[in-house]
Amino acid sequence: MRLLASERQFRYPIIGYLRGIKGYLERKTAETLCLVFGCWVKANFYKSPELHRVHRLSAASKIYARDSMTSQASLLGKLETRGFSYRDEAAIRRRLQQVSAAEVQVAAKLLTPQRSSVVVVRPEVAAAK
Repeated sequence: MRLLASERQFRYPIIGYLRGIKGYLERKTAETLCLVFGCWVKANFYKSPELHRVHRLSAASKIYARDSMTSQASLLGKLETRGFSYRDEAAIRRRLQQVSAAEVQVAAKLLTPQRSSVVVVRPEVAAAK
């Protein structure tokens, strides 16, 4: 199985997109990603040491997000494009730090290919004149 995304991408709350891989249908790509993510969460994430590691990484990312103007702009852009205000960052990080292993286990049971939604957006092709 070809990994579609890195483990690092699953450590942060994301709303994003996934490009289909040549030779895969969009649905197959999404199912594979859900399988990889679900298996990884079930095998690792609910364990206390792994959860503590993710919390530490999150705290470190808060510090490194202030290192440069580029990272600050990226953080602000991510928040704003996901429907948050830049003022919400502290509350989001605080709430993420409070996530427990039991809550992750419940989420892992809900994140299944059968419950996923796939939206395929293709640009319109301009008609030749």
